[in-house]
Amino acid sequence: MVENIGDLVRYEPGVSVPNQGSRFGRSGFTIRGLGGNRVQVEVDGVPIPDGFAIGDFSNAGRDVVDVDNLKRVEIARGSASSLYGSDALGGVVSFTTKDPLDYLDGPDDRLAIHGRGGYASADDTWIGGGTLAGRGGAFSGLFSAVLRSGDELANKGDNSATGSSRTQPDPAESRSLNLLAKLVNGETGDAPIKLTLERYADDSQTDSLTAVRAVSATTRTTALDADDRAGRSRATLEQTLFDLRPLDSALWRVYLSDSRTRQDTLEARSVSSGGGSLRERERRALFKQQVLGGESTLTGHFDTGRIGHRWVAGLEIERIRTAQSRSGLERNLTAGTETATVGPDAFPVRDFPITHTIEAGLYVQDDIRWGRLTVIPGLRLDYYDLDPRPDGIFLEDNPGIDPRGLNKLNLSPKLGLVWRFDDRYSAYGNYARGFRAPPYSDVNVGFTNFQFGYTAIPNPDLKPETSNSIEIGLRAGFEDASASVALFHNLYRNFIQSFVSQGVNADGLLVFQSQNLTRVRIFGAEARGELGGTLLAPTLADFRLRGALAWAQGDDTSADVPLNSIDPLTGVVGLIWRPAALPVSAELVSTMSIEDSRTDNRAGQGYQAPGYVRIDLIGEWRLTPKADINLGIFNLGDRRIVPAASVQGRLASDPAVDRFSQPGINIAANLRLRF
Repeated sequence: MVENIGDLVRYEPGVSVPNQGSRFGRSGFTIRGLGGNRVQVEVDGVPIPDGFAIGDFSNAGRDVVDVDNLKRVEIARGSASSLYGSDALGGVVSFTTKDPLDYLDGPDDRLAIHGRGGYASADDTWIGGGTLAGRGGAFSGLFSAVLRSGDELANKGDNSATGSSRTQPDPAESRSLNLLAKLVNGETGDAPIKLTLERYADDSQTDSLTAVRAVSATTRTTALDADDRAGRSRATLEQTLFDLRPLDSALWRVYLSDSRTRQDTLEARSVSSGGGSLRERERRALFKQQVLGGESTLTGHFDTGRIGHRWVAGLEIERIRTAQSRSGLERNLTAGTETATVGPDAFPVRDFPITHTIEAGLYVQDDIRWGRLTVIPGLRLDYYDLDPRPDGIFLEDNPGIDPRGLNKLNLSPKLGLVWRFDDRYSAYGNYARGFRAPPYSDVNVGFTNFQFGYTAIPNPDLKPETSNSIEIGLRAGFEDASASVALFHNLYRNFIQSFVSQGVNADGLLVFQSQNLTRVRIFGAEARGELGGTLLAPTLADFRLRGALAWAQGDDTSADVPLNSIDPLTGVVGLIWRPAALPVSAELVSTMSIEDSRTDNRAGQGYQAPGYVRIDLIGEWRLTPKADINLGIFNLGDRRIVPAASVQGRLASDPAVDRFSQPGINIAANLRLRF
């Protein structure tokens, strides 16, 4: 019952996907309190585009993955820079899409057709999809398409008025299409060559009733319509070779990824001053990113006496082109005039120059086993080269600004230890150093507004954001039960703050510049376990009990205030019923969270998201070996739930917090057919 990235981590305490409560929807993953571009997200080893936001009408998010074509999701919590490089400071979300052999039942199966139809009442979404997979000779392939069409996400808000205090969702319509094609030459173990083509496109229109309000004593927004489109395309060619003595395997991969986000806003205004007039504002925000990359990964093993080694080494290189712009105009419908100066902006503008970035990484890791002890050292060397290429648009908007390039080398070591008490119990410890290179949008952010008397200037002296992370834990595994507990402590340095005031320059302009200012400390504990009913009583053989718990505390130690991005203590408990003699199964899941009592109150008393208990019921009915129905009933108690992750930084006096609440009781259902 997973229809989006929010559903994907619905039962993963410590990992969340905040909802922005606006036309921009889900913002991306947050892991142990760090989110945005500090979490690396990739599909089949290819990174998805960065997120970028500036102002009220430009917000390119990272929700550009359709979960229906996925077969596996791996989440690395905490810094993973030693293997994944920059942008893995907070963790990694790695998606793997399905292959042709995932649909074909055996070596004699030549053709498979899968179809799916579904509905989710939370946002009135209808889903339809199908996959055709087949093979002939040494070749296999698949083509899959998933189409979604829905409306705004429901919530528990009851204020239907227009304006910033509105709590009901803005009316919206959205459509998305995901196409996936794969062609494979060779079977697993026979050095298969795989070509993957993927296209994701999303289009949503929003009637932003929350923006209908007075913007000044003489001006009022009477309507605001938004059209937001996001697209991502990629092509990947890869091959894995086996048994190349002394190597166990060698993988090479080349890829091209191209993404584009276009956000159009049409605003109607009425102005009472100067005899009165009706005006219309058009704005367009563009964010484009293209990645051309390649990687090679080698694995092998050898023994030195009683010590065994399993090692992995790799090389990655990417060339990234990033471009952003904003354009627009204002029409005076009463006077019949038009201007490209809208508010403080003389369009078109770029908030940073077109930027070419080279990122390269070389890493090695060894799994050293000596009896019950395993030592896992790792080291990665990263090279980062940022090359700004200002054009006429940027230079005209930023006179006197000289964008600067940036070159950085960084070493990221890690060390892991595992002690196996016996076949059931083990303890581990892990140290990892992480880093994130200064992003283009902070190094060379730039805009000047003489009308309002301010300017933003580049900072080529920015240092990489870094972390030192320690984690220890215990694990236990039995025939019908498992359990684990982990304690972690992470220290982050040189967090980059954008638009820090630097005083007034010689021209009388207030100067803003990005700076390395913030130090952050995050520590906490996580636990999870699963228990088969046979351990409780023979009559409970059809039942399983599983649960997970996550607690963390974070502080901005530079300012000695709590970190708002930390989720409060959250737990999940699920009771699974899967009778061996019946074609049905069900799970009753309870998600519990305490009140978010730690907030940054420097701007006023922060909103403390209340605790909640949500109960969901999910079931499956296998009609035939070729067909099954899934049904989910969520928030059975119809509770008001405001997730802390979605209201970060909002004030207790904010009348619109219910806009960020989750839907009340809602259902989802789908039918899957296989031939």
